[in-house]
Amino acid sequence: AHALLSLGIAPDDRVAICVERSVEMVVGLLGILKA
Repeated sequence: AHALLSLGIAPDDRVAICVERSVEMVVGLLGILKA
């Protein structure tokens, strides 16, 4: 979440994630939701 916010991602911005189903995908989704 901190990395996304530092890149200028704001609430309601669309963020794409392209990874295979794994723990990293869950971590990425949680980071996106938190940002």
